[in-house]
Amino acid sequence: MDFLFKNNKFRFFEVILITAAIIISIFVIQTKTNTTSSASEKNETSFIISPGWNLVSPSFSTSMTAKSFCKEFSQITSVVKWESQSWKEYACKNPVIANFPILANNGYFIRVDVPETIIWKDRGKLLKPGFKFEEGWNVTGIVPSLTGYKNADDICLKSPNPNFKILEINRWYNGGWNAHVCEYPFNNFSLEDNKAYFIKAVLVGSNPNKKIAPLSLPK
Repeated sequence: MDFLFKNNKFRFFEVILITAAIIISIFVIQTKTNTTSSASEKNETSFIISPGWNLVSPSFSTSMTAKSFCKEFSQITSVVKWESQSWKEYACKNPVIANFPILANNGYFIRVDVPETIIWKDRGKLLKPGFKFEEGWNVTGIVPSLTGYKNADDICLKSPNPNFKILEINRWYNGGWNAHVCEYPFNNFSLEDNKAYFIKAVLVGSNPNKKIAPLSLPK
């Protein structure tokens, strides 16, 4: 009887040790998998741009220019920036303006004729926008994960630049402008990283009804 008890006791502890080893192995594998996944998510972002115009904004620093952007993503035909209340277009095949840098949290219109997958690799950490505004339309990334602005009305309620009153926020949606007008509850759309938004603003204390040209598209 003593022999059977001792033998069974040994097997009982053997089972416990084997079970513990299995649990530890599973934990180590899961930890490695999660670490690899997190690193990948941090250093790579991808999104699909549709035929026609697409309004994008890199949420992190890049070394790219309009020219290198065209070269890296072959389906892109134009890269357009907003400057001094007008469009400046870099046509990939026949540029008529000088090459320009692709800056973090600046907005750019990109045109393609067929769908293209944009993959940003190893572009660095997310950067908080500076929100340098002027009266009229301002295009910027929002980076809600850093700024806390989750939807359009958040920007109306708390201006990103205290010197300016926000009147309207526009996104590019299904091939057209889609607006949230401040002080109205309608179309309070969500904000996203790597997307650009046009913000209509006037200086605090100035006439909010002053005439500002409506948004247009690059020609």
